[in-house]
Amino acid sequence: MTSLPPGKGRPEPPPVAAWIRVPALVIVLPFRLLWELVVLVGRGVGWAVDALVVRPLAWLGRTLWRYLLVPLARALWWPVAMFGRYVLRPIGLGLALLLQYVLVLPLVLLYKYVLRPIGLAFGWVWFAAGRALLFLLRVLIVVPCAWIYRYGLRPLGLALLWTLRILVVVPLAWAYRWILTPLGHALRWSWFATGRVLFYLVVVPCRAVYRYVMTPLGHAVRATWRTCVAAPARWIRATFVDPIRAAGRDVRELIRRAFRPG
Repeated sequence: MTSLPPGKGRPEPPPVAAWIRVPALVIVLPFRLLWELVVLVGRGVGWAVDALVVRPLAWLGRTLWRYLLVPLARALWWPVAMFGRYVLRPIGLGLALLLQYVLVLPLVLLYKYVLRPIGLAFGWVWFAAGRALLFLLRVLIVVPCAWIYRYGLRPLGLALLWTLRILVVVPLAWAYRWILTPLGHALRWSWFATGRVLFYLVVVPCRAVYRYVMTPLGHAVRATWRTCVAAPARWIRATFVDPIRAAGRDVRELIRRAFRPG
C-alpha cells in the first residue's frame, strides 16, 4: 500500500468543526471528568465498606454461629431431650393408659354389650314391623285393587270400548266412507261443473260482447264526440269566447283606471 504525500491524502476539516469542537471541550469535558471522579469515589467507598464493614461482620457472624450458638444449642438440647424422655414421655404414657381404661374401654364395653344389642333389637323390630306393614298393605290394598282391576275394571273397559266401536266408530267410519266421501266428491264435481258452465255461459259471452261490441262502440262514440262536439267547442272558445273575455278584461281595466283617484 503506497503512502500518500502529506497534505493530499486526508481532507482538511471544514471551519465549522472548530466552532463545534470548542464548545464541546468547554462544556462536555468538565462533566465527563466529574463523572469519572464520582465513579472512582463510588468504587473507593464500596471497597472501603466491603473491607471495613461487610467482611468483618460476616466473619463475626460465622464465628458466633460456629463457636457460640451451635455449642449453646447442643448444650441446651440435652436437658430438653432428657426432660422429654424421662418426664414428658412417662406422663404421656400414663395419661394414655388412664384415658384407655377410664374412657375408651368403658365406651367400647358400652357399645359392645349395650348399644349394639339394643340397635340390633331395634333394627329387627323395625324390619319385622316393615314386613308386617308390607304384608298388610298387600293383603288389604294391593290384592283387592288388582282383583278389582282384573275382574271388574278391565272387563268393563273392554265392554265400553267394544260398545263405542260398534255404536260410534263403525257407523261414523261407514258414514264417512259411503256417504260423506261420495257426497264431497259430488259437491266438488258439481262446483267444478257449475263454474265451467257459468264460465262458458256468462264470462265468455260477456268477454265477447265487451271485446267485439262495447269496445268498437266506445271507440266510435269517442271519435264522434271528439269530431262533433269537442273540436267545434274548442274552435268556438278560441274564436269567440276567449276574445270576448279579453275585451271584457280590457274594458274593465280602462274603467278602473278612469275612475281611480289621483
